[in-house]
Amino acid sequence: MIRRPVLVGAALGVLGALAACSGGTASTPPSSAPPPSPTIPASLRVPAPLPTDGLLNDPCSVLTPDEATQVGLASPGKKGTSQLGGCTWTSTRSVENTISATPLPQNKGGISDIYDQKDKDVYFQPVTIAGYPGAFADIQDGRPSGTCTL
Repeated sequence: MIRRPVLVGAALGVLGALAACSGGTASTPPSSAPPPSPTIPASLRVPAPLPTDGLLNDPCSVLTPDEATQVGLASPGKKGTSQLGGCTWTSTRSVENTISATPLPQNKGGISDIYDQKDKDVYFQPVTIAGYPGAFADIQDGRPSGTCTL
């Protein structure tokens, strides 16, 4: 069974996951930053929130055809039909290898909520991608079979 990863900051998450697995790089973050909340640790402050409305409506827009091709994925991605929707791209080398993006509306506490729940995860590995904090984390460890959640 292939699980669809839950992405925090959908566009950055997919590109970041691809970069983390392939050694590539993610896009540059926007230059303007809102004032950080004093209750959020400095390491978790997001320089400028990514616009996600378009990704929620069209999750396949997270990768352009050129970006998908650059990392060996067939384009266009296929939009999911489940309640969460999402989009899945298949490797051009093997139909068994896929990347899925399921953008979710932002939770109230942002990434701090993910960090607050890390004790419930089987694995938790903080990561920074293009200046944005993230975490590889999941309640089950599918990494030995090639499944990871960012």
